[in-house]
Amino acid sequence: MNAILLHRSSRTAWAPFALATVIVAALDLVEVASFYALYQGVPPIRIGQSIASGLLGADAYRGGLPAALLGVALHTAIMGVIVGVYAMAAARVPRLDRHRFAAGFAYGVAVYVVMNALVVPLSAAVVGARPWPVVANGLFAHVFAVGVPIAWLVARIRRQSGASS
Repeated sequence: MNAILLHRSSRTAWAPFALATVIVAALDLVEVASFYALYQGVPPIRIGQSIASGLLGADAYRGGLPAALLGVALHTAIMGVIVGVYAMAAARVPRLDRHRFAAGFAYGVAVYVVMNALVVPLSAAVVGARPWPVVANGLFAHVFAVGVPIAWLVARIRRQSGASS
């Protein structure tokens, strides 16, 4: 049983990455909600419902606040994976810490491609054609609200823990 339980210091070591996940998830949600509110007058609840539609399909849009909260939880979980993948890469390639902006920019583009070419098409989300402003904003959000902040936050966490080279 003790082998299953994480040692206290192990749990504490992950706390900064959990915080980074919440920060980046919030940045991305605020950016996307702001864009859609200005671009199409979409209320913020629809953003959460849209994310939940990846799991629930069109029913998410009839699910009210619970579906929107599910979407926020799913978004945060997915963002945790995205932060974790970058953190593991930075641990293996310390150069990423020194070139945070370029690494974050490239990572944001890569995350956009994976999400839109693989994750969303394999989900239950109902997605139609996307006009160029939506595509451009999606790339912008993935670079400047996801990739670059992740690179900066992970580098800071690694530097504070003494892991950065």
